[in-house]
Parts: sequence; C-alpha cells; structure tokens
Amino acid sequence: MSSTAHSSTQRFPNEVLSLICEDVSSTETLWALCRTSRTLFVIAQPILYRCVKLDGRRMGSVRNWCRTVSKHTHLAERVRSLELTLPALGILDPQDAQKIFTVMRRCVNLEEIEVASHSPHSDEGAPCMLPVTPFPRLIKLRTPHFYLDESFIEFVQSQPTIRTLELHKSGGSIGAYQQWRSCDAANLLPQLIAVAGPIHALPLNHHLERIETEPRVNDLGFLARYSASLTTLNLVLPQFDVSRVLKPLIRSAAAHLPALVHLAIVETRPRDIKPHPFRVSWAYSPVGAFSGLETFTLMVRSVTFFGLPDAPLTRHPRGMEKGMCDLALSTLDVCPTLKRVVFGYEDSEKKERTCTAIRCPDGVISTKVEDGMNFGAVSMFWV
Repeated sequence: MSSTAHSSTQRFPNEVLSLICEDVSSTETLWALCRTSRTLFVIAQPILYRCVKLDGRRMGSVRNWCRTVSKHTHLAERVRSLELTLPALGILDPQDAQKIFTVMRRCVNLEEIEVASHSPHSDEGAPCMLPVTPFPRLIKLRTPHFYLDESFIEFVQSQPTIRTLELHKSGGSIGAYQQWRSCDAANLLPQLIAVAGPIHALPLNHHLERIETEPRVNDLGFLARYSASLTTLNLVLPQFDVSRVLKPLIRSAAAHLPALVHLAIVETRPRDIKPHPFRVSWAYSPVGAFSGLETFTLMVRSVTFFGLPDAPLTRHPRGMEKGMCDLALSTLDVCPTLKRVVFGYEDSEKKERTCTAIRCPDGVISTKVEDGMNFGAVSMFWV
C-alpha cells in the first residue's frame, strides 16, 4: 500500500468516503477500495459483510468467511443477507457444516437466508441443518438445498417474522408435509404471504399473496382456496407443450383466481422434440378475462418462431423481433389493465431472445427486444 494512496483519502472527511462506499453496488469495486487504503478498508469492510454472496463459490471461500466472522463479532452483526451454495450431503464435510451453521448463529441480524445446491436441477436434497436460533429480523428464507422435514419445521417455528419462503421440490417425510400443510397460521409463520415450492408443500391455512409452483394439470382449481388473497402466480414447469397447455392454464387462472395482478408461465428446459413455430391469437383469449392483471410473462423453449397466426414464418432476427413485438402489442390490446408484457423464447440453436412491451401512464406503448432470457429479472414473486 503506497503512502500516496493512503494520504489521498485523508483529503476527504470519513463521512464523505462512507457515502461513496455506500453508493457502490459492485462487490468487486468495494474490495478494490479496501485494498486502496487502510481508511477505505475500515469503511468498506462492514458494507461488504452486509450482503454476503457465497452462492456458487467453492468451499474454500466459505471457510474463509467463517474464519473471519468467527474472529470479528462486529462483522457477524453486520450481516443482513447470506447466500450459500452447498455440495450434496454425501460430499459435504461434516466439519464444514458445523462451522457454517455455528457461525450463522452469530449473525443475529439476518434478514435473508438462501442455502442452494451445487446441483439445482437434482431432486437430491439434504436434511435441514439450519440452527434452531431465533433471527428476529428474518423475513426471507430460501432453502432449495434442504427438504422439508421435522428439523425444518422446528427451525421455522422459531422464526415468526418470515414472509417469503422457498422450499425444496421433493424429499422429506410424509408426516412432516402433513404437519406443515395443516399448520395453524396463527402459530406457525403468522406473517407468511409468499411460498415457492411444490403443490403438496403449499400451506392450507395461510392467506398467501404470492405463489410459485409447478402445476401437474391444466386445472388450477387447487389454488382456489387462495382466490381472495393471491395476486402473484408463477407457474414454472420444466417442460410443456405451449400449444396445448398455455390457453387452458390462463383460462383456469382467470376462472379461479380473479384477483391476480401478476401472472407468469415459464418453461425451464428445452424439450427433446423438433423445434416448431409458436403462434397464438388472443382474439378470444382468456387474458382479457382478468379484471386487474398488470403483468403477463411467458417464456418458452424449443421454438423456431414467436408471433401471431398470420405473421410470415422467418428465422431472420428482424422478422423474429417483429413477430414478438406484434404479439406483445396484441396482448396489451386484449387486456386494458396490463402495464407490462414479457415474451421470451429459446430457439433450436440455444439462442435466447426477450421482448418487453410496456404501457406508460399516458397510454404510450414502448417495446424492447434483447438477447437472453432472465426470468428472475422480471419475476414479481421476490419484489
């Protein structure tokens, strides 16, 4: 560290340097500031530990974080958000697991916890290892790595402030699922309003406002119990035949969930079929049956074209772009309450494109087409 770099920071009051560090959104930039001078290190380090993102990192990085937080209690108290990615149960070193969850107990001000798996598409999970320690500020819990078992229920029983929850797609015991589904909302997670998980993990007695799940059939009648409260619904399927499934799903959602404000239907994996054009007419579409729908998102895979029935088939980028934009505008036309429509597709060459159409307050509509397909960026579930 040069004396010049150190002395240059002294020209500014610490309050100004602190504001600069607070305004930096890049973790890499904050680390660079830490290496610039001792003054910036002291100011930036606590900010770095506020949101700890170890998702996708090797266990060596996780161990380093554990050692640092174990030595410096003040850093543990700074942590508000913790994201971890763990290996499968058979690979995870028991000593590492003990260190991680022992250190987690010291992070008493946690507001968000996410424990993911290195194999996100695997059905293999692990027993819940979260420490049964109250986190008074915890509002968001994402545990796709742990399946729902008695230990998981014991953990959430000590977290009455949780509002948003993501569960593992499979695994766990039948008894635990039965206990979870039939739990009394007044006694277990009384503030819970959003659940992402399989159908059989949706609690029956909570007035859920947001649900992300994988429907097994086109009929969404199983969600009717939430009709008075549900405003956001993400239907996330590994694969589906969009030409057969799309309209029945929308029609069922309109019939059973009239209060919906945000609806998304998403395909996550390509199908092992010959890609085909996707054409749809909204002339008699159930999209128009919603009285308050504001956002509609559709993302599909294994298609060669995306557009209206009378649009000329083409694989030319400009033709594809026009097809998506025309379909998005048509969707806005049939549902006057819609403010945003997002269409995305993956073609036979694994290229992804997304079209976003937005209706501004003054009625002007703008469209934008870009490469890539990022459902997380447009999902209304986690907002």
